[in-house]
Amino acid sequence: MKTVDFLNSTPLAFPKGMKKVCELCQSPACLQCAMCTAFCYCGHAEHQRADWVGIHERICKLFVPIRTPAHLLINTDFNLMVIEICTLVAQSKLFEGKHQEAWPAALLCLRYTEDVHGPQSVHQAHAFLLLAEANIGLGNLALAAELLSQVEWVLLETPECRNSLLQRLNGNFGCLHAATGNLEDARFYFANDVNIFFGVNSTFTAGSLFLMVDVFAKMKKTVITRSLYQEIRSVLNIEYDEDYKLHLKKRHVWGILAMNFHRRLIL
Repeated sequence: MKTVDFLNSTPLAFPKGMKKVCELCQSPACLQCAMCTAFCYCGHAEHQRADWVGIHERICKLFVPIRTPAHLLINTDFNLMVIEICTLVAQSKLFEGKHQEAWPAALLCLRYTEDVHGPQSVHQAHAFLLLAEANIGLGNLALAAELLSQVEWVLLETPECRNSLLQRLNGNFGCLHAATGNLEDARFYFANDVNIFFGVNSTFTAGSLFLMVDVFAKMKKTVITRSLYQEIRSVLNIEYDEDYKLHLKKRHVWGILAMNFHRRLIL
C-alpha cells in the first residue's frame, strides 16, 4: 500500500478544482493511492489501512489503466463489475465476522450503486443491508437502525421487490433488536424471516433459525431451545461434535452460506 501527498504531486487524473475527499470519512483528503491514483484519503493512516484491507487491495489494479477518480467514472459495465466485487467481498467479510473490514467494501458498493442506478433505487437496498449488518457487528446500533429504515422506505416504494430483500431485512432487524436486548422483537423478526418464506425445514433459513434459537436461549426457554437446535441439526445433517461451541459455529456458518447461495440464485 503506497500513497502520495497532494502537496507534492497532483496527478492528471484529478481535474483542476475538484474537491478531494477521504474514501471512508469524506473529510478533505491529502493523500491518494500511488498505484491507481483514483482513491483518496485523509491524514489518518488508519483509514488508509482499513480501506486497503477492506476492499482497495482487491480492486486497485482495475483502476491503474483507467486512472480516473472512482466517483467520476461513468463506464457502466466497469461500475457494475466493481459493485459485484464489493458485494462479494463485503459478504465474505461479514460471514467471517470481520465487520470492520466489511465496512469499506459495503460503502463503496453503495456509492457505485447510486452512480449506476440513481438515488432511491431498489438496488441501493442491497448496499444498505450490508452496511447495516457491518454496523450491528461494530455496535453502531443507531446508524444500523437508520440504514434499515432506509431499506424499509425503498421497499415500500417498490413493492414488487424480490423476497430475498425482505428476508434479509427481517434478519437484520432481528439482529438489531437482539443486540439492543429487545428479545421479543428480535424473536418476531427472526420468525418472520423463517416462516414467511421457506419454513423451519429449509437450509435457506437455517441461519436465521439458529439466531432465533439463540434468542430463546437468552429468554431461558430451554425446551424450545433444545427442540429447535435438534431441528437445525436435522436440517443441515450435521453429526454431533464433542466441541459444542465449534458445533454451533458450524451450523451457523452453514446456515448463512446456504442463505447466501439462495440469494445468488434469485437476485
